[in-house]
Amino acid sequence: ERPSHSEQSWKRLYVAARPPSTRSAVIYPAENDRWVVTLSSAGRDYPSTEEAGFLEFSRSLHSPAIFEAIKDAKPISDICAYRGMANRLRHYEKSSRFPERFVVVGDAVCAFNPVYGQGMTVAAAAALTMDECFKYQLSKPSNHELTGLAQYFQERLSREISKSWHMTTGEDFRWPETKGEKPALLTRLTQLYMDQVSLLGAESEYAHQRFLEVMHQVKPFSVFFHPKISVQVFKQVMAHQRQI
Repeated sequence: ERPSHSEQSWKRLYVAARPPSTRSAVIYPAENDRWVVTLSSAGRDYPSTEEAGFLEFSRSLHSPAIFEAIKDAKPISDICAYRGMANRLRHYEKSSRFPERFVVVGDAVCAFNPVYGQGMTVAAAAALTMDECFKYQLSKPSNHELTGLAQYFQERLSREISKSWHMTTGEDFRWPETKGEKPALLTRLTQLYMDQVSLLGAESEYAHQRFLEVMHQVKPFSVFFHPKISVQVFKQVMAHQRQI
């Protein structure tokens, strides 16, 4: 329950992890003048489910904003823990004997670390992909039996999933505790560039809006390299170098 004397200027508050630390937190409002508060981390560095430990975890973040917001707030529920943070992808499109009239969608194909909010978006994209595949298959002459549709759909779905998969896993590989095949040099360079985009988003409404649109798959990743962002990133880096 939000403190009665709280005079915060923000509507929602997010403190991102700053590698090598994996600790982050978010607050967003709910009805009846309440907040939903979520603390997160990785590498078995679990936030406490006890109130005192929960507050101490929030105090340990690189920004004190979350702790200052909740230290006088009234807890009105138990603290719930969720630890299913793995990214998982199954390549059904590579099966040499995939059954006809049977398709696999949703988490059965690909499950994401939920902190990125990609799972429901990808599931919705899968539904749209299936619709497109049906229309394509039924438009072919003398092929209303749907033969080959399942395999075709899984191949199309794999390409659709890859857009989010590389972005999500690339972010998770910032931390050495992440298990899996290590990313290529290009991924590391992309991470460094995205660090600058994130910093720019704190000052630029345009950069922040593009970031949200890419995360929710409204626009492609390539928008981050538009001159309105890339030029500002270059200036930001040069200004930092002069300070050094």
